[in-house]
Amino acid sequence: VTTFKSVKKIFDALCDTRIDPSLTDTHVRNLERRTTFWSDYSNCFGRVRFLLTQRSKKLLAQKIDLQQERVTIMGPLPLNDESEICIFVIDNYIFIERFRGSDFDLGVFTKDPRLEKQLFDSSYVDALAIAKLTPDWVVDHKDYWQKRLISFLSKKGIKPNKNHSLAKNWFMALTKDEQKQ
Repeated sequence: VTTFKSVKKIFDALCDTRIDPSLTDTHVRNLERRTTFWSDYSNCFGRVRFLLTQRSKKLLAQKIDLQQERVTIMGPLPLNDESEICIFVIDNYIFIERFRGSDFDLGVFTKDPRLEKQLFDSSYVDALAIAKLTPDWVVDHKDYWQKRLISFLSKKGIKPNKNHSLAKNWFMALTKDEQKQ
C-alpha cells in the first residue's frame, strides 16, 4: 500500500458484509467513519503500510490483488488476529491506526529515522512489534473522536484537504458538554 486510495479500496472491501457476514452494522459503520475521516486528510499522507489479519486475507483474496497492493499479511498469532492496522506518515508524525479493539485505537509518534525504518523498511512488522511501542500521544475513538482528533491534528499543524465538506463540518470546537466526556 503506497497511497490512501489503496487503503480505501481495502476498507471498502472489508466493509462488504457479503464477504464477511459476521460484521455487524456497528463494525461497518465504525470502519466507514474512520476511512471517511482519514480520506479528508489523504493529501497529507506520506508513506503508508497496511497490515492485514489472516482472516482478512482470506476474505479479500478473491476481491483484491493483495500482492499488487503490497499489503503485509501478519502471521497467525492471537494478537495479530485482533485488528487490521494502518501505519502512515503525515508531516513529522507517524500514525498507527488499529481499526478494531486494542490497547490504543490511534497511536501518534514523533517521526524519527529509527522508528520509520522499523515500521516501513523492515520486511515484516506485526501487531506484536507495534504493541511494544509507546506512542507519544494516544487518541481513542470514543464519543466525539472526530472533533477531538481534528483539534489534535490542527494543533500539530495538520489541516484537512481543501474541498472536503465533511472535514469542514467537523472542524468546530467541542462544546462544554462534549469536553466533559
